[in-house]
Amino acid sequence: MNSIKKLKVGIIVDDINQPYLVYDLYKKSLESNYYSIEYLVIQKTNNLKNKNLLNKLIDFLKSKGLFRLIDRIIFKFIDQIETQILKKKKYTSQYQKQQPQL
Repeated sequence: MNSIKKLKVGIIVDDINQPYLVYDLYKKSLESNYYSIEYLVIQKTNNLKNKNLLNKLIDFLKSKGLFRLIDRIIFKFIDQIETQILKKKKYTSQYQKQQPQL
């Protein structure tokens, strides 16, 4: 007879509470001859939308450290300066193209 190995599948979810679709997929995998759900990985997500700036800062310090925070702040500052310089260059180059040469 034709022996087909079942495909072993894992599901990654963000939270324990899941919609019916995930449950239905799992139930159908129990009856399927082609695949089975072997692993269920539940990711820990930090809901950053509901946190204020201070809580985000504290979480970042706990996970990444002070030096990484300073590095990110300096990078953002340099990025903003470069963006402003490029905007000015673009504006002045467009202005110079429009002016007739004497």
